[in-house]
Amino acid sequence: MTTTKVKLADICTDSNTQVREAINQEKVNEYTHLLEEGLEFDPIELYNDGAKIHISSGWHRYLAHRSAGKTEIAAIVHVGTARDAFFNGIKANGPSPIPYNNLDYHKILRWMETDEETSQWSNAQKAKLIPCSRTTVNRLIKKIREESYQEAKEATEIKPIKYTRNGKVQEMKRKPAAPPPDEPPPMENDSQVAEMVDTITSLEEKLRDAQDKIMVAQWDATDIEKEDVEETLSDLRTKIKLLEIENQALRDSRDSLQVENNQLMKTVRGLQTKLKKLEQ
Repeated sequence: MTTTKVKLADICTDSNTQVREAINQEKVNEYTHLLEEGLEFDPIELYNDGAKIHISSGWHRYLAHRSAGKTEIAAIVHVGTARDAFFNGIKANGPSPIPYNNLDYHKILRWMETDEETSQWSNAQKAKLIPCSRTTVNRLIKKIREESYQEAKEATEIKPIKYTRNGKVQEMKRKPAAPPPDEPPPMENDSQVAEMVDTITSLEEKLRDAQDKIMVAQWDATDIEKEDVEETLSDLRTKIKLLEIENQALRDSRDSLQVENNQLMKTVRGLQTKLKKLEQ
């Protein structure tokens, strides 16, 4: 990629492309000191949408250049939107010298939950992009969905109007402006399913290795060795079948819960509609 010099004044800093929850000021100060000593940093990544130039990765280097009184910074400039800058920033900042913390993961995953493309991804795909463990993604996605549900619920709730009559404070209830939001969808069991698949794959590899060893050493093996290998192969095949059954049962259970949840939500909406008609 071609590196060019970009004026700091031409770079937009208010387009919400910072993937971290907060700037590490100590790191900015450290970079500023190194710049003043003559150190040259790797170029930052920018995205130009024709109207604004957005920072994708390199916020701490950008702020350090500004702090050091620099007017230009080395950068690789891509063509793209603020969304492209944020998305690329997720991948670029993962292996950076400043590791992500839980607040950073929370901000990134909350963005991914609202993004048109990444909101359709599985938790395993999200974990691979950031990167972090599937357990972390599962835990934070559940928390984020609960937060979003509570925020939406509070937005639909109308507080009663308080007024005074005969010296007493009374309340007049008002109808909500919109129906309450749907409950957050059930979490997919990504970690358990993935763990099951990994185990099955591992056992299949062991099975193939054992078969190869038999083919290579079948004429030299003793009867006892052959019996041991045959017994091991039989045990492995049994374990694989059991794991495949458990894996399918887990998927069926998840699908059943999703269907049941959808049916319940339809019933709730139907009851809400009937209740509104009765109130009118």
